[in-house]
Amino acid sequence: MQKRVAVIGAGPAGITAIKNFTDLGFDVTGFDRCQGVGGNWRFDDPTGHSSVFETTHIISSKYTSSYEDFPLPTDAADYPSHRILARYFEDYARTFDVPKHIHFETEVVACRPAPGDLWSVSWQ
Repeated sequence: MQKRVAVIGAGPAGITAIKNFTDLGFDVTGFDRCQGVGGNWRFDDPTGHSSVFETTHIISSKYTSSYEDFPLPTDAADYPSHRILARYFEDYARTFDVPKHIHFETEVVACRPAPGDLWSVSWQ
C-alpha cells in the first residue's frame, strides 16, 4: 500500500518536501492558500499573504540559499531580489512537476489524529 502524505504550504520548504516525497514513491497532496508556489516570497499574491517588501533581497548568498539539485542561475545576483527568488521557486516546482500535487487557493482548517496512526486533514 502506497503511503499518503499531506504537505501544508507550497513555500520553499513545502515544494522540496513534495518533490522529495514524490521521488520516494509517496502519494503526496499539497495545500496552499496562495495562487502559486513561493510562500512568503509571493509579493503580489491576491491573498495578501506575503512577508516581503518591494525592495527585499536575501541576506545569504545564492550559493548557500539554492537547492542542491537545482542551483540558482549563474547570472543571478549573489544576493537575489524577492522577484528572482519567486521565479526560482516557480521554475523549481515546474521542473519537477510539483504543482500537479498542490491544491492552490485552499486553506487547511484542521489536522486531527485519526485511528491507525493516521491524520485527518480538513480544508476549504
